[in-house]
Amino acid sequence: MKLSIDANICDQDTKEISFVLHKPLETISKELSGDYGGSMKHLWISFELNERHAGLRPPYPFRLQKKVGGGRGKLTGLPAPQHEDVGHYSVRPDFRELRSLPLEAAVGYALSLIYESTAVLVE
Repeated sequence: MKLSIDANICDQDTKEISFVLHKPLETISKELSGDYGGSMKHLWISFELNERHAGLRPPYPFRLQKKVGGGRGKLTGLPAPQHEDVGHYSVRPDFRELRSLPLEAAVGYALSLIYESTAVLVE
């Protein structure tokens, strides 16, 4: 299974946090990618850092899709990559707590929330 954890959903207030999280999330994604014997080939976890989204919708719940992508890219017209058996969900922090932390503590906070969220995979 190829794991991808990102913090790309951000706004101007959380852009710096997203930048700080990029390298650790990339490293963990690479380290934890591997064959676990399940049917999922890809797992995408989005760490949402756009507080405005919190007022508009809940975080995306876990879903498993048989096929994602394919077809033609909207901007380029080139074939878009297709992925099979993709699990995806998002994790959203408590923004009040996140703002109260020093920037260097944001990584530990984010990783703890992401780790807690993986309980959905057992279900």
